[in-house]
Amino acid sequence: MLLLVKNKNGELETRDMLDIDFNMKVEHIGKNQFVLRINKSLVYPDTFPTREAAQDQMLAIVDMRNQLEQEALGW
Repeated sequence: MLLLVKNKNGELETRDMLDIDFNMKVEHIGKNQFVLRINKSLVYPDTFPTREAAQDQMLAIVDMRNQLEQEALGW
């Protein structure tokens, strides 16, 4: 499964979810603006109005990634 991300230069890229080193955290970037940092060099492309909304997206990505890994182990 591919995930759309922004690189350090702010350019959109797709990455295979199984190849990404996930060290996610939510960052506050301005008034009512939060982003989801995937790792040191990648950011999720959407901004969120609340920390909770960004955390919800983070949990959704975690669930997707874990599900993919479980499916891969079953092959």
